[in-house]
Amino acid sequence: MEKPVLSPDRTTLPLRRDGHAGRHHFPSSFWNMPARLLFFYFFIAFTWILGSDILANKLIAYYGPGLGWLHTAKGIGFVLVTGLALFGLTRYLVNQAWRAHLHLHDSELAFRSAFTDNPTAMWVYDPGVGRMLEANQAACQHYGYSLHEFLALTPHRLSRGMAQRFQNGLQHHHHRQGALMIMELTVYAMRYQETQAQLVLARDMTDKIQAERALAQSEARFTELVSKVPEGFWVFDLEQGSYQYISPAFERMLEINLHQLKQDASLPLCRIHPEDLPEVEQALAEPPTTATELEYRWFTKAGELRWLQHRAYPVFERDALVRVVGVLSDITHEKQQQQRLFELANFDRLTGLANRINCHSYLASACAGEGPFYLLLLGLDRFKQINDNLGHDTGDELLRAVARRLEALRDGQGLLARLSGDEFALLIPHRDQGADIRDWAYQLSRDLALPFALSHHTLFITASLGIARFPEDGRDPDTLLRHGDHALAQAKRQGRNSVCFYQHPPQSPFPIGKVSLENALRLAWENKEFELHYQPKMSIDTGRLVGFEALLRWQLRGTGPVSPTVFIPILEDTGMIIPVGYWLIEQACTDLRQLAGLGVDKPVAVNIAARQLTQDDFAEQVLARLQQYRLPPQRLALELTESSLMQEPTRAAGILRRLRRAQMSIAIDDFGTGYSSLSYLKRFPVDTLKIDRSFIIEMEQDTDDRSIVDAIIRMAHGLSMTVVAEGVETPEQAALLRQLRCDQIQGYWYARPMPMAQLTSWLAKQRQ
Repeated sequence: MEKPVLSPDRTTLPLRRDGHAGRHHFPSSFWNMPARLLFFYFFIAFTWILGSDILANKLIAYYGPGLGWLHTAKGIGFVLVTGLALFGLTRYLVNQAWRAHLHLHDSELAFRSAFTDNPTAMWVYDPGVGRMLEANQAACQHYGYSLHEFLALTPHRLSRGMAQRFQNGLQHHHHRQGALMIMELTVYAMRYQETQAQLVLARDMTDKIQAERALAQSEARFTELVSKVPEGFWVFDLEQGSYQYISPAFERMLEINLHQLKQDASLPLCRIHPEDLPEVEQALAEPPTTATELEYRWFTKAGELRWLQHRAYPVFERDALVRVVGVLSDITHEKQQQQRLFELANFDRLTGLANRINCHSYLASACAGEGPFYLLLLGLDRFKQINDNLGHDTGDELLRAVARRLEALRDGQGLLARLSGDEFALLIPHRDQGADIRDWAYQLSRDLALPFALSHHTLFITASLGIARFPEDGRDPDTLLRHGDHALAQAKRQGRNSVCFYQHPPQSPFPIGKVSLENALRLAWENKEFELHYQPKMSIDTGRLVGFEALLRWQLRGTGPVSPTVFIPILEDTGMIIPVGYWLIEQACTDLRQLAGLGVDKPVAVNIAARQLTQDDFAEQVLARLQQYRLPPQRLALELTESSLMQEPTRAAGILRRLRRAQMSIAIDDFGTGYSSLSYLKRFPVDTLKIDRSFIIEMEQDTDDRSIVDAIIRMAHGLSMTVVAEGVETPEQAALLRQLRCDQIQGYWYARPMPMAQLTSWLAKQRQ
């Protein structure tokens, strides 16, 4: 509240030492001068009379009566001497009194000025009668009263009934307008106009005390916050080379207090896991200049292993690094969850063996190593009857027992995985003779035929084995697994409890027809005749490259290229689209790694068929391949047609949501030629629409096509989607699409699809 400046009624403060109005100008010593003069007069007179009489009498007695005139001369001399003495004494006393008066007057003026003009609120109060005697201008201004009003106040009125007298310390006073003020009073006893009074000095401490209270509340809230937050906070002063603050959570986490840390800042290093210690020491060797993050393992005093996350942030003052603040988090639970998720993603929950994804990754690594090995696929015979007759609990117990026996027979070699149901996979290193692996497989079959003593049953079971060889029967995981499945199926057809190696089908020339194309496709898949071509996509606003679309191509030996519209439906009908689709993703990942080496980090979109979305683990398979090639999900986009989404919309939506949560981009290809249902469009997690080229070709001449394209673009933008136009072949089409605010284009006008080798050359020219 702004305090008005009020002028007091009186500008002078007549502080008087006594109650006589006529004696204001001279001090009391001045009025003692007559007594002093009388004393000196008596002294001189008596001395002169006595001395002169004695002298005169002696002279008259000696010289005779002729000297009688001496008595008259003595009187005249007395008058002169006493007159001169009185004049000198009076002048001296008057001068002394005047100097004393001036000094006293100056003192009173100084005192009056110190009281009246003092910026500190001051007043004189008579506690005997309970009234104000005087107040200075600062007191009137601070409390908002005139002098007349202020002199009518009492301690009771100033404090609104909270105080009856003025005393040293803090008191709550109120401004004239009602604002509360916390005043610090200093009370002095004094004599004022023959009255015992109090001189009161008042300082306003409201802002200071409120600031102190706010600071105390802030510190209390901070203390409460850090006491409840599980993360530990710390501050390290680089100038002093020691910790200046650590939170309670920090002390609990590391079991170290601030006093110990100030004595030895390296104390926490002694309980870091030895494998993580070099990395931590390297990170702490120099003060960080940017935010850093570090994870390491930590042993508690009880020997328990914990995972800690250490984040440090530098603090600069005037461009100089002065301290480091940080956060320490216990991420043991998160690490355990990550390990749990890793185990769920890579290991079978029932048996603890590697699952299909883990097996596929292991096979990929083994195939890359070029070392020969065998893949054995093992299926339990008539396992379904056990589940149907004895229940799934017994079946699960049997599967666990089979897994333990296979693990013992494997003897730590290769890999053992459970692919699905009653099917297991064993990867066995190469043996010198083919008969050795056959004998080993038959011995494995005989060992599995031994009885299994379960909780409530003793069961006998047999197994069939199919064997595929690397590299003779396949050079990639999908081919080996497929051929292993063929061999296992053949073993079951032979009467179960048997072992069968994969047999290659005979190769012979055939005419080009649908059946021949199907056979040719299978041979092309086995002989790795498929390849990927990449068509660039550009931003229509900037003209810069924004990504690529991977297109599957096939060169039929002796015939030439086969149109994708011809062979892709055959791949979908035969189910070959599933392994071919996974190969396409892997090849795209391989090429993405190559592009990254060239400094190109644009995403690649691959086409997904409806048949692929029938695989429950499709999302996991895709993400596993991205992880295998150490690529972020944002680098790979999936394109699907509307018709493929509508075949099994519920399953497809679930798969796509899992991939979208992993931050993969999902696009609907050939939009406008399928169902075009807005309800389905809203249902799927789609972020890109690709307008079919059939609308682009005639867009310049056909107003209906142009209206459809415009409507699709507006709708997509309304749903926060990106729009890509396919088949752009002329600059006029590109200009019209730019006018309609399309985001991206691809087509012959910009670049044709090209193999990887040609693409790298094209990219090099674009940089020039």
